Formats: sequence, C-alpha cells, structure tokens
Amino acid sequence: MNNYKRIILCGPAAAGKDWSRQILQNLGYTYAPSFTSRPIRIGEVEGKDYFYRSKEEIEDMIHRDLFYEYIKFGDYYYGTTKTQIDVCNLFIMTPGGISMLKEKDRKESYIVYLNPSEDTRRKRLNDRVDFSKNQKRIELDKIEFEKFYDFDISLSDANMMREQLEKIHLKIKQRKILYVDMDGVIADFDGMIKTYCPELETSDQYSNYEERSDKVDEIMEANPRSFLKIKPIEHSIDLVKKLSEYYEVLFLSTPMWNIPESYMDKRLWLKLHFGDWANKRLVLTHRKDLNIGDYLIDDRLRNGAAEFTGKHIHLTSEEFPTWVEVYNFLISEWINQ
Repeated sequence: MNNYKRIILCGPAAAGKDWSRQILQNLGYTYAPSFTSRPIRIGEVEGKDYFYRSKEEIEDMIHRDLFYEYIKFGDYYYGTTKTQIDVCNLFIMTPGGISMLKEKDRKESYIVYLNPSEDTRRKRLNDRVDFSKNQKRIELDKIEFEKFYDFDISLSDANMMREQLEKIHLKIKQRKILYVDMDGVIADFDGMIKTYCPELETSDQYSNYEERSDKVDEIMEANPRSFLKIKPIEHSIDLVKKLSEYYEVLFLSTPMWNIPESYMDKRLWLKLHFGDWANKRLVLTHRKDLNIGDYLIDDRLRNGAAEFTGKHIHLTSEEFPTWVEVYNFLISEWINQ
C-alpha cells in the first residue's frame, strides 16, 4: 500500500481543474473547496466550487492564522484552511500554495499537473470573459507556471484526461480488503435458532460452549435448510453496500461441517440479499487466519478470527457494539489511509 492521503490538482486557467475534480469526487474523493475573494461565476455554487468571501474577510482569516496555505493571484486571494487539510483528500492548489506544503504533507500528496495546450485553454476561456482578460490571464499563468516542476504527473492530452485520472485513482487509492463474517454479523443466526429453541437465548443452562454448540447442531441437523430463513441484522446489508464503494468486500464465513446444506445456502442467502454483486465474493473456511486482508468484521474470536493478521473489528464488543460504529470506523480509516 502507498502512503498517499490526498490528490492535489494544479493547472493554469481553463486547464480542466473543476472538471477533473468532479470526476474524482464521483470516484469517492472528498473535495475541499478553496476560499477565494474572486466573484462567483454563473453556474458556480457556494461551498461546492469555492467558499466565496470578501477581500476583507479573507484578510481577517489570514490575520487569525486559519489558513494552511494561501496566495494572492492577480487581484484575488485563494487558500486552504488547516481544518480542510486534515479532513479532505482532494484539493485544487496553485504552484504558490503547493510550495507552502509541509514536507510530510508533500510526501503524502499526489500532485496532478493539468497542462493542456494553450490553444485548448484559449478556446475554453473565450466562453468565460472577453479577449483582453483572456490574454491577461494567460500571461499571468505563464509567469506562475514557468518554473513549476513540483508535481508527480503531468496530463496534457485533453482527450485522455478522464482515462488518465481513473488510472491515477487506481494507482494511489488501492482498495483495501474487507472481510465480512456472516453468522452474527450480517445474518441473525441466533435469532433463527431461538425460533426453534427459545431457551437458547442465553447459555446459562449449558456448562460450556461445546454443549451449547452441540444443541445448535441438533437443531440444524433437524432443519438443514433453515439458513435461508435467517433475517439480516439491522443496518448490515445497507452498510455493507456502502462500504463496497470504498473497500474490496469479501464474505468470510465458516459453514457447519456436518450440515452440507449450509455450504450451498450461505451462497444463496448472499444472492437473496445482495443480488449479482455478491457473485464469487464468498470464502468458506474454518481457518480465517489463513486469509490475507486488511480488515475482518467478526462477532467471535473462533475459527482463526483472533489470529487474523489484519485488523479484527469485533462486532458486539465495547468498541464496536453495532454496525453504526463499525461503519464510522471504516470510513474514517479510508479517509485517513
């Protein structure tokens, strides 16, 4: 895994920064709109494209040391706050702003220099302002970018930018592997068992785990196709689907050795609740510790879960009592990776 935490887009006027930003946002990145003192343009939205403030307001923020970086380009200020650098992973900055990155933050940033031809940019600028202003902006950009070399990749072919941005995403934002157990994590196995034996709600009457397990085996041997009747655990299906946008999700489950039907029905249960998306995502094993991955959501320590070499997210524990805490933790991990 790489150590990049953010993408920074940089380029002259009409290089395609906002268009590129939208592509990356659609891929799951969290954009930090710059603060600026320039007037809002037709079609732009406050808080989406920029945070528009007066010159006096920006200068007050500078005085209060709220900016991580800021520059004055032409007549207008542009800047990124200290809060934004910590919580977002997609930025648009000028060369001047990039030069203000701390050494650690620069190493964690993948800088994309958008540099289409001047003719391409002129055509785009003609849709914005008159020729005289176009020429002034182009001349300012020549000065600003003349000695700009602090980038990780330069994109100059306007027709290939979308494809190149998607490749950059795959390069720096590799999806970590998230294993999700089934029984007790997404499937309410105990709830199903209680419909056959209500006293199994607690294990007080049984002297040890093995005795209770034997009773469960008896129930399942008498009702071998009951797995398909299991109801999903609250929030689990929706949150697994959401997490699949950020992680490579696989289901890691231990079937019941003496119930051959459990092997088949686990697959059918996933099909029932997740549809075709779940195809070929099921791993059945009694040794979860032998599987390589980054995270495992499991409600128990048995069958190798305790020895899993990645992060064991112990659902129903004090740290992760419900799926809500699990989801919030994994999203935070994704943002900060």
